[in-house]
Amino acid sequence: MDNLLGRLAALCLGGVLSCSVGEDIGESGEKDIQSPTANYVLNGTVVSEKDTTRRIPGLQVVISHASPHPAADTCFTGENGDFVWNNPITTFGKDLVLSISVTDIDGDENQSYLPYTTTLSFSREEIGEDIAGFLGAGQKELLIRMKEGRE
Repeated sequence: MDNLLGRLAALCLGGVLSCSVGEDIGESGEKDIQSPTANYVLNGTVVSEKDTTRRIPGLQVVISHASPHPAADTCFTGENGDFVWNNPITTFGKDLVLSISVTDIDGDENQSYLPYTTTLSFSREEIGEDIAGFLGAGQKELLIRMKEGRE
């Protein structure tokens, strides 16, 4: 019985003394999980390859990345052919490569355009320094020229 009580006491004490990496106790007394994050902003404009003054609305834009954690977001071009992707990502200080796929999903409403895929990179140096878990921010502009046609 004494051996059992000793083991239980050791388990309780071990739980109290265990490390909690990446956790802070906030003012409320609750644990706040803090992961290093950076904010990435991509301002895009989609135009016709034939006439670059023609901005294309109603296109689906899928922005994804494989590392550090696979994820994808979907947005759509507005009436002026613009889209904005603004996303904080837990990067752990690594470079980020975005895959951007644009697809015409509205049929013939805005003519027909072939799918387009490209990549865009944010290097660690472009987003700033690690300050208390915030890795900074980066912003890029992207002009996409879509070819007319159907698959």
